[in-house]
Amino acid sequence: MVVNYSKWDALELSDDSDIEVHPNVDKRSFIRAKQNQIHQQRFERRHQITTLKYERIINDGLLLRIDRLLQSLRSHEARVRESKAGSSNDAEEPDEVVMQALMECAGVGEDFPPRPPEGVHTQEEGMKYSSMMGTLMDQVKEE
Repeated sequence: MVVNYSKWDALELSDDSDIEVHPNVDKRSFIRAKQNQIHQQRFERRHQITTLKYERIINDGLLLRIDRLLQSLRSHEARVRESKAGSSNDAEEPDEVVMQALMECAGVGEDFPPRPPEGVHTQEEGMKYSSMMGTLMDQVKEE
């Protein structure tokens, strides 16, 4: 098989020497500033990627707990319907059922998420999955 390299013939390479700047601006200073800007942007992208990877780990753990909560709520669904149909005085309140399902799900697995990498979410120390689930349930109740 013959490879055609002709598309590389018109390749135009660029380096810092062909940068044209205003006559009142020192070319070397401009190039250094541009390089620093590029390095800063790379650092910010790396930090953002690290933050998103950590948030993904946290969200995966939270999603597992939400799935367990939904399964627990589905298992309580039949009992709640029976209690509502049988007697209106003894019917369980929805908040009680949700709290009971949360308590059943709370004991499973580690409650603390893994420690964040250096410089990621430093102001949110000590968040537990159980408190995240409680906050989520409060948000659902408000809606």
